[in-house]
Amino acid sequence: SSGINAEYGVGNGVTRTTCNSCRRVTDPSSPTLFIAVLVRKSIPFSVNLFDSIVGGQQRDKIHLVVLSPEVELSWVPPSDLAEFTHLQQDFEDEDHDSRYFLLEMFASTNAEYFIFIDSIAHITSSTIPEMLALRKPIVSPMLTLRDGTAWSNFWGSFTDSWSYQRSSDYANIFTRTVKGVFPVPCVRYAYAVQRGVALHMLQLDVYDQHVDPDISFCKTLFSENIPMYISNLHDYGWLKSSTSSPDIKLLDKENTNDWMIKYLNTTEIKEFSSPCSNVFRAESVFTENFGKDMVASVDNLGGSFTWKPKHYERPGYDLSTSSFSDSLKDLITNLTLSHIPQLYPGYTPKGELIDSWIIEVEGKKKLRRDTNLAHEAAYHVLIPLNHPQDREVGGGYRFSRLNCTVTDHKAGDMFVFPGFITHHKYDLPQTEGIHLYLEMSFDAPF
Repeated sequence: SSGINAEYGVGNGVTRTTCNSCRRVTDPSSPTLFIAVLVRKSIPFSVNLFDSIVGGQQRDKIHLVVLSPEVELSWVPPSDLAEFTHLQQDFEDEDHDSRYFLLEMFASTNAEYFIFIDSIAHITSSTIPEMLALRKPIVSPMLTLRDGTAWSNFWGSFTDSWSYQRSSDYANIFTRTVKGVFPVPCVRYAYAVQRGVALHMLQLDVYDQHVDPDISFCKTLFSENIPMYISNLHDYGWLKSSTSSPDIKLLDKENTNDWMIKYLNTTEIKEFSSPCSNVFRAESVFTENFGKDMVASVDNLGGSFTWKPKHYERPGYDLSTSSFSDSLKDLITNLTLSHIPQLYPGYTPKGELIDSWIIEVEGKKKLRRDTNLAHEAAYHVLIPLNHPQDREVGGGYRFSRLNCTVTDHKAGDMFVFPGFITHHKYDLPQTEGIHLYLEMSFDAPF
């Protein structure tokens, strides 16, 4: 097939241009933006996406509309947005009507740009300003999957029947061998549209009900000689695969960066305090989301529940045999292993995980013994998963042989302490509520 001569504008009066000297710039006029986010599937780390969308703009000039199947979003919008609207929408296979609806909402505002984002596209906070600075009728940031496949959000060419056809320059643009801003026949998932073009889209049958909405969008605008562009000048983000797994469990190669953003306040611990002898605390290592999502997802982490765990007089979830525990162990050792010889001079840690538990401390239960039994591990890492004020009144940890008590812990703090031979730890009773903590035990002492 000869194709439709769509390869980067060749044959339709548009020439390919590169921009090797372009620099990161932002539009000083801070235009008013209408940002439409379409959440069709369960996409991991959507909270990170929303933070990035509003993070690089003047927020009082943003009209943000989110369509999603969820009745409530887990993300809390900033109060200084010009407008925020969340609409619950159950999507069928396609979403033509929803996209028209978003365009109509845009037309009712004074926004200068229509920004469309499918939640599969996770952009950085600088992406939208950089797209606007290019001043193109329709421009999209190049986004790719992180799995090494050559799949992206732009097409270089079409066949006569408007099926995908790889262009001769696709690989060079995809790999950024050549950098620039290129006219292409189709962009998907994330793009910025100037107001005049967006209003014209409303007048056209831009989302034909009989064609995939993305293909219809590209085909209609191509036939109208309205150019669209893809920019690969910078790293603008990536494309996400849908998943039913909770975010907390996705500590894997593809999602490591997102996981760190959502769940860690720091990747390098700078300082430890010592509330008790040889008990060390690094404050707020993990975010509150870490504790909340661990508690909410505990039944999906691959562990097993028992009323009387091996070393505890408390109900708990054994994570030791789950694949998630391996990923969590690697994270904890990366955070702590270099510090252990400094905290305990003369000891060289191996970082070998003995076991891993999430322990429940419920105040309403009659406590037979409020203690952890003797444990053979050389040292332990404990992370509270909820705040003391969430489980008033009482609670905390007591190291009986030291006659020392810790009651001011916060969700996300990290405690490191030796084995129970010298540091016998009790869970203090509380009058109500449930306290949960993660405790991981490392290295046999002998």
